[in-house]
Amino acid sequence: MITEDSPLRGKQPAFVDNYFICNFNGTEAARKTGYKGSDNTLAAIAYENLRKPHIQKAIKERMKRRTMQADEVLYRISQHAAGSMADFVTVNTVGDFEVDLKTASALGKLGLVQELTETTSTTKEGVQQRKFKIKLYSAKDALNLLARHYKLFADADINLHAKIEVPGLTDAINKIYGQSASSPPEQSTEDSP
Repeated sequence: MITEDSPLRGKQPAFVDNYFICNFNGTEAARKTGYKGSDNTLAAIAYENLRKPHIQKAIKERMKRRTMQADEVLYRISQHAAGSMADFVTVNTVGDFEVDLKTASALGKLGLVQELTETTSTTKEGVQQRKFKIKLYSAKDALNLLARHYKLFADADINLHAKIEVPGLTDAINKIYGQSASSPPEQSTEDSP
């Protein structure tokens, strides 16, 4: 009898690997593992494999290892919040800025880069120039996420259509128009020229 503690055998370890590689598509995982047959046959093989308790356990364990935990999420957001272009540029002897990805990589800072583009152009003198554009993840957005996590902001519902009672306002308006509080102000029915 197969239990969740049974070892994976034969093609099963490869099926589990391919299940992740194929973005949780069981039919494609079965095909990539080497099972033969039509799409319907491969889907049936995948269905049977995915119902086996020891294969389910192997998939759950792998998911647990590959899923980012809350601590890591907060750490990475904190890194984005503290990100600085200073980690990516150096000043050469002439005083110009140069992109320095080797140092950034050695410092473990490449995860801060949202976008990196390189353009090459040729000057009138025929000299090729390379320009880099580096865009880091937004420190402001990261700080906002951290502040919300630590409940530094009060996200209260704001009702823009709430009725506001001002004691004595009706009496004050009526005094201005020379009427008593018991009778409402008269509205003009005459057409203005």
